[in-house]
Amino acid sequence: MIHPDQGPTTERPNDPATERHPDSTRALTDHGRMRVASAPVSFGVDEVIADDAWMPGPDEVLDWMFELGYEGTEMGPPGYLGVAAEVHSRLTSRGLALVGAFLPQHFSRAEMREEDGVWLQGRLASMRAAAPDGSTPIVVLCEAVDEPARLAASGAIAA
Repeated sequence: MIHPDQGPTTERPNDPATERHPDSTRALTDHGRMRVASAPVSFGVDEVIADDAWMPGPDEVLDWMFELGYEGTEMGPPGYLGVAAEVHSRLTSRGLALVGAFLPQHFSRAEMREEDGVWLQGRLASMRAAAPDGSTPIVVLCEAVDEPARLAASGAIAA
């Protein structure tokens, strides 16, 4: 946005984050065209230890992101932010974009290919429905490392 008497700024017009927290938002987004996002993992959310530790809830994490001036988030563990309509509402109400997700696949297990494909198609459809207007999420496929057999052997394999 260009103010005639001040020159260009990084303010985003009609943006709830800019209107409510202009200083923190400007500090994080004053990098030309670069926008800064976060992820639930940055706040202690981890699908691998989900049963072993307390983790903050999705609204708490998104409120922190908003208060710190981040412009978006990735999805976190599958299902953490809720179903598509909940995610859309949670992000939109805070002026946060959906920037992407890491989606686990069992690349090393041929017997999981069909099941993973069906699951992936469902997650992609859900992300499309969850993304607030203006979001262009990127999906990063990653190896599913949180299988019980893998976790049981983790650190126990001889070099």
